[in-house]
This record gives sequence, C-alpha cells and structure tokens, in this order.
Amino acid sequence: MSSVAGQPVDEAVAEMVAVLTPHADADWQARAGSLEWSCWTTAAHVAHDLAAYAGQVAGRATAGYLPFDLVIQPGAPPREVLGVVEACGRLLSAAVAGAGTGPVAWHWGMSDADGFAAMGTAEVLVHTSDISQGLGVAWLPPEPLCQLVVDRLLPNSPPGRASKILLWATGRADLAGHARVGEWVWRPGLSPLGVTIDDARAIVASLPRSYEALVRDRVKFRVGRIVYAAFSRDETIMGFGFPREEREALVASEPDKFLMPEPSDMRYQWVRVRLDALDVGELRELLIDAWRMCVPKKVAADYEGL
Repeated sequence: MSSVAGQPVDEAVAEMVAVLTPHADADWQARAGSLEWSCWTTAAHVAHDLAAYAGQVAGRATAGYLPFDLVIQPGAPPREVLGVVEACGRLLSAAVAGAGTGPVAWHWGMSDADGFAAMGTAEVLVHTSDISQGLGVAWLPPEPLCQLVVDRLLPNSPPGRASKILLWATGRADLAGHARVGEWVWRPGLSPLGVTIDDARAIVASLPRSYEALVRDRVKFRVGRIVYAAFSRDETIMGFGFPREEREALVASEPDKFLMPEPSDMRYQWVRVRLDALDVGELRELLIDAWRMCVPKKVAADYEGL
C-alpha cells in the first residue's frame, strides 16, 4: 500500500457512507451481524478505531496506545454517527499521508503509516459488512480494497477472492478446507523483504487457466502456451510479463529491484525482478498483472469480481 497513502481509507469510508446512509432511518439498535453490538455501536466503534489509529500515527506513539478515547453522544442519529466516521477517516488519511516512510507508531509492534491505513480500511470494510447484515442490506466489500488489506495484513492467507479471505480471517465467514477463525488481531508490522517460488505458487494457484511447467530445469507459469512468469534456475530472479513500452521507466525507478530482460527476450513484453527485493504483496501484484495480460478480459473480470 506504500504508493497510495490514505486513499484506501478515503475509499472505504466513502463506500460505508454511500451504502448505509440510505438506511439511516432503519432500526440501528438491531444486532450487527454476528457481533454482540448494535449497528449504532458498531458504527461508533469504527469512528473510534479510525481516530485511535490517526492519533498513533500523528503522535508517533511507540510504547502503546495514547490514553484518549472518542465518545459519541448516545442519542446521536445514525446520519450523524456516519458523519463522525467520515471525520475520523479524514484524520487517519491525513495522518498517513504526512507520516513519511518507515516505522512510525505502535500496534502490537512498530508499523509504518501504511500499516495503519490498512487496518483502518479493514475495520471499515468488515464492520460495514456487519452493519449491512443487521439492517438487511445486501452488500459485499469491494474486491480491490479487500486485496490491499489482504496483501498487507494477511499475506500468508489461503488463495481465493480477497473479500472472502478478509471475512473468513476476521471470523465472519467459512472457507472451504479451513477451520473457522475464532480469534484474530491485526499484525501490521513491516514484512521482511524476500519471497520464494513457493510464495508465487500459492498466489497463482487461484488464477484461472494458469498452470506450472518445468522447461530445461526452469519453472514457468503459463496460460495455454503463453508464459507469463518464469524463474531462473537458482530461483532468485523472476521474469514476468510487462508492457514493453513501460519497462525502461520501471527499471530506472528501482534499479536494485528490477532488471531488463536477457538480450534474447528484449523483443517480448518482459522484465525481470530480484525475489529478495520483494514482499508478498508486491509479488502478488506483479503476477496477477502479468497473468491478466494473457487471459481474455472476461476471465480476468470474473476473477476480480468486476
């Protein structure tokens, strides 16, 4: 999430407000999904968490959470509670945007600002789902926002649609072949760099029409006869599909990470990357973008839920 600052928080809050405002006159004392809280209390909790995360980032709190709380007047109507959520979302978005890089504050260990943005986005999405269930509103969290959360906060989760993974990992849904989650906590600490070919296998396992081939002792991922990713024999370098006209700019932007293709591959839409310079989220993005270049648009759209 490092390149988008507080944008996911803004988008998640905007989605929450758009989905729930038309139902502001419903019974917000109804139970929110599987929670013990009412819909009203759950919305107030979202505002509280966004404010707490913003305080951590802005205050550079390193020893624990700052000793303050957010109190919403008990009689406030749902529209006003959603207004508080919007205000607190803007606080977190602004704090993240101005925080710079590197570890900035504590949440079960030190995290960078984007980790707090991921947590804020996750809280908004999962609790909007809770409230929607309580109000009888049919809604699923947007797939792109869920993918950002999964990449940062749940990098070792099973393959599958990010919205399903997020709801399963927070104890809100079942996932075939996996036990129901009973307890969980966000761990936004910076992930160590370095991925392996097994990380790549886990990511592509859910991609339609993708399969693995071994060619001259090199692992390649294909769609039909088209190779969209290939690994060096020592599995330290990954080549992947990438627009030919954009690769020079990519390599120039991070020359310690990205490499131009081998001379024999220069005519292809191809570039290379060092696996020890990636984290799982980056690897996922590169692989899915490369796979998307090889499949029909409808296949990609169905996979992404568009």
